[in-house]
Amino acid sequence: PRTLLMATVATVWGMRLTYNFWRRGGYSWPPWEGEEDYRWEFIRRGHYLKILQNPIAWHLFNLTFISIYQNFLLLSIASPSFVAYTMATNPSCVGVEGETPLNWMDCVAATLVV
Repeated sequence: PRTLLMATVATVWGMRLTYNFWRRGGYSWPPWEGEEDYRWEFIRRGHYLKILQNPIAWHLFNLTFISIYQNFLLLSIASPSFVAYTMATNPSCVGVEGETPLNWMDCVAATLVV
């Protein structure tokens, strides 16, 4: 039940992201016709960090934050699902009665994610 709940929450979140991407023209052709997220324009202009107005600093930011950091962020988001699946399917982790049933912490966590 826990892995099913996690998959359902991830699917709902993905549907929300897909809808927002479509709504902003993300699936238009050619791809650059859609709207860019307004926050990137503020970042690129240096409203948050003045140094990002420098083209070299912008490219370093793109490499480190956008390209590398977000991959680690996605890994940290997906890791709990892997742990839950491993715990549910590993015979040494499953109790006599089978998988641990859902509890109030599962409901709170699912609610906070959505």
